[in-house]
Amino acid sequence: MKKLRMKNKQTLLFIILLLVGINSAKAQKLLFGGTGSIALSKVTYDLSKKYCKSKYAPTTNLGVFLEMQISQKSFLGVEALWIPVRGSMTCHSNINDSEIVGEFSNTKILYLNYIGMPIYYRLKMGALGIKVGCQPMVVLSRSLTSEIIMQFYGDPFELKYEDKNKELPLHKLNIGPKIGLDYRLSSKIRLRMDYYLGLIDIQPKTDDLQQRNRQLNIGIQYTFSKFE
Repeated sequence: MKKLRMKNKQTLLFIILLLVGINSAKAQKLLFGGTGSIALSKVTYDLSKKYCKSKYAPTTNLGVFLEMQISQKSFLGVEALWIPVRGSMTCHSNINDSEIVGEFSNTKILYLNYIGMPIYYRLKMGALGIKVGCQPMVVLSRSLTSEIIMQFYGDPFELKYEDKNKELPLHKLNIGPKIGLDYRLSSKIRLRMDYYLGLIDIQPKTDDLQQRNRQLNIGIQYTFSKFE
């Protein structure tokens, strides 16, 4: 029931932003539209232990954008985005003492949902656009799944343990630079690609790890008024 209420509130907020944006764009001749992307997200781990590795995971972005022209080739823009982030880290080590020989593996998967408000400057060069800006984000929800696997040689034995924690001590705010390119296909459609580099440690009190968001997006923009 709580999840359903949360989804209804998010849908209502999106509709309100859409209507306000359309009215503002018509009144002030601004560019307003919707955007969606397929993304690869990653949480990087600054580790001194070389046996731990993190990898990218597929996800999506969805939201709206608003751009204001400040000169013939320059624009200032802002977006409101739903940004899910997934980070995975796996650590391997060997167990080797006088009585036990085997392997130990620990995989942690971090699930984060953000609302992001990227602010950017866009330079138009024909059909190509270059964007530079920053992206502040606020955490909506988070959870952590941990799986431990142990295998002992000699005696065939495997132990799997999974723990799900939805209340994690995280920084609610995150921010970092965001750069991107777009290419105009028609008067209403642009292709886009951008990369976000998070600067803030997600869980500053977790062991000696430093965890930061990374995300690569490839998507499309649709505007409700003609492009420049």
